[in-house]
Amino acid sequence: MAGGDPVESGLQETYAAGCATLGRTVRAELPGDRSITGEAVAIDGDGRLVLATEDGVQEPVGAGDIVHLRPA
Repeated sequence: MAGGDPVESGLQETYAAGCATLGRTVRAELPGDRSITGEAVAIDGDGRLVLATEDGVQEPVGAGDIVHLRPA
C-alpha cells in the first residue's frame, strides 16, 4: 500500500495529467492582498500548485484564487 503517499499511490501523477491549469500563465490572488503571476508548472507532494515566476523562483501556492491569463 502507498500509506497515503500521493506520489507512490499515483494520485499526484493522475491529478497533474488532468489538470487544465498546468502549463498556463496564471495569477494567484492570495490572502492579504498579495498576488503572484507565473506559469503553473507542477503540483507538489502537498497538493499545492507551483508557479514559476519571471524571476526564476518556483513558488508553491496552497490557498488563493487562480486566474487564467490570456497570452499578450
